[in-house]
Amino acid sequence: MKFVLLHHPRSGSTLMTSALMQHPSIRMFGEVFSDDKEDRITAFLTFDEMFGFQEKALPEDALKAQGTRRSVKLARTVIKDYYKDSIDGAAFLQEKVFQKPLQEGYLAAGFRIFYDHARSDTNVSRVWDYLLEDKEVHVIHLRRRNLLETYLSFHLASLTEKWVVRVWETQSTQPQVTLDPHACQTFFEETISYQERLLQAFADHPLLELEYKRDMHLQFHDTMRKIQSFFQVPYQPLQAVLQKKSHVTPQEQISNYEELKACFHATPYKEFFV
Repeated sequence: MKFVLLHHPRSGSTLMTSALMQHPSIRMFGEVFSDDKEDRITAFLTFDEMFGFQEKALPEDALKAQGTRRSVKLARTVIKDYYKDSIDGAAFLQEKVFQKPLQEGYLAAGFRIFYDHARSDTNVSRVWDYLLEDKEVHVIHLRRRNLLETYLSFHLASLTEKWVVRVWETQSTQPQVTLDPHACQTFFEETISYQERLLQAFADHPLLELEYKRDMHLQFHDTMRKIQSFFQVPYQPLQAVLQKKSHVTPQEQISNYEELKACFHATPYKEFFV
């Protein structure tokens, strides 16, 4: 069974990816067609290689380990066959991700893709042609309903260069930031436009809609069970190895929150300001 995890930034996609990588019947690849070369390389690592664990069952004491992430160094050494510019994206996808037959023991194979991935040239954009034409490809669409929180999280991660927090790590204090209204609006508009177009394009595919806060944090284990049923693979308990990066509200985090709220008061985006 073939699947794709379709998402925008800061939507819980890394948390979902790390969980699905633990399942013995699912071959979950990362950002195979990222614009970043290192992301394309590390997309082919396994869960054990990404997190340094020997057992996919995640023994309790492993979650307390420090310094276990070695993915970039390892990937540079062992991964040679990743997506490179000028390669036909559809052919690469079929051969390296949706390979037939799947490696022994796997019942489902898929990868994660941002809305704006695989769009830089005609070669890589054939990925989208392949996905849209093959109606058997199952689609998980993961989004974060509050796009102000999404943009704030993206802005902070870019600023601090800290994109994930593992469950054994201590949360660091996040700086207060000022957000540009125009940048916020551009992000809102582009994200919603992508969502509308892609949902329409994938309307004839098996589609599972999930939401960041409700499904990935409040109902994580129920969501993992739902996904495994969607994939028709044997149920396997999966653990969260990442934690929510910040528990501070946007009102506390954004220095010009009231200004932004007033700016978007008469727009469709006012719902993001509560």
